[in-house]
Amino acid sequence: MNKLTLGRRAFTLIEVLLAVALGGSLLAAASIYVVSLTGIWLNRGDDDFFNQHVDGVTLFLTNALAQSEGFGEEQTDPVSWGRPPGYSELDEPLLTFLLKESPALLAWEHEPLPGVSCHLFFRESEGLSLIWFSRHNNVEDIEDAYRTVVSPFITHISYCYFDIESESWEIVDHPEEDRDGQFLLPEFLKIRFEHEEEMREIPIYLPQRNQAIPLF
Repeated sequence: MNKLTLGRRAFTLIEVLLAVALGGSLLAAASIYVVSLTGIWLNRGDDDFFNQHVDGVTLFLTNALAQSEGFGEEQTDPVSWGRPPGYSELDEPLLTFLLKESPALLAWEHEPLPGVSCHLFFRESEGLSLIWFSRHNNVEDIEDAYRTVVSPFITHISYCYFDIESESWEIVDHPEEDRDGQFLLPEFLKIRFEHEEEMREIPIYLPQRNQAIPLF
């Protein structure tokens, strides 16, 4: 019986050249990719990040407030002063609004919740957050609600009121009160963003019923 013997076969010159060419192409492509990423990283400054963050937060707040609903069957103002569950009467009320459905930022376990009550919660050292919960859930205390950070770069909020008598705007650091000590709803909020040496102030309109006032 003849025995079949397998001998080793070396690469031909053409195969070697093809392998070198293919390896060079892959290396060149990888180099271009790394250089591109490096360029993007070097050209990505804090200005771009900061401005994109400010624009994104402004768009989110504007859309959320524009889609807010009135409270109860009386259909009061879409935004009002209110207290989350567990807040005492001694705690200052928060700007509160209702949404038919939680937006993507407030999704719970990747699913939107229906009938969401939102409270704007601001602290200078923490920025702006939303305390929120679904009105269809049994929420009796603040610990039962969710808290989502909207922006840690918001360092100040001003309240803008329009004086009908003087036909001028009044911008104050604290909400104005009526004769009974109840907070008055401002027409605008002026929100200040700060990050390192960058600073921007953005007006946020608060929708109200039957409102006919001039814009800034």
